[in-house]
Amino acid sequence: MISQYLYASMLCLPMLASSGCSQPANIEDKTQQNAASAEASPANAVSSRDSTSSVAEVPSANDDRAEAGAHASGKPDIHLDALTPADITKARLSGELACSFSRDGSTLLLARGNVGSSGPLQGVVKVASSVERVDASGGYNAIIKGGQFTGRDLMITIEVAGKPEGTGESPPLPAALTLVRSGSGRWTSGGDWTCGP
Repeated sequence: MISQYLYASMLCLPMLASSGCSQPANIEDKTQQNAASAEASPANAVSSRDSTSSVAEVPSANDDRAEAGAHASGKPDIHLDALTPADITKARLSGELACSFSRDGSTLLLARGNVGSSGPLQGVVKVASSVERVDASGGYNAIIKGGQFTGRDLMITIEVAGKPEGTGESPPLPAALTLVRSGSGRWTSGGDWTCGP
């Protein structure tokens, strides 16, 4: 009985030895597979994070630059507002005759002077809600058919564009007004140029 048991045990030893030898190979294979998987996984994770980050950040940065560029290159608006009776009274313009540029019934420029005088003609305008004085050289007779006015860092040109509209002593003339201010650009408007008492 004992001899049979020993015989069976001796038969099992080679089998255990062979199976024991095969286990390290299996473990090594699995270890290599896990290592390869571990090497591939972090790279993929990093690549995924990088691509997501770049897509999310670039548009917002571009938008900020575009907005800043628009603000940096923009220039302040420039235009003439209509003069009120109070604006004209406060200007205290002197002279027996006047010339005015009007649009849609609103006076944008008013200048006064005397017949036969060659001295500077005084006028007033309202540039973007600010009332300012302007002058024209040559006197009243020099601006009946249009002229040029200058003020603090601005220049206004009146160009008559056609024949008188209507009849009477001082019929209005179709004209164009161009306002140029240093650093603020140019503004042009069509209207009527009227000179007389």
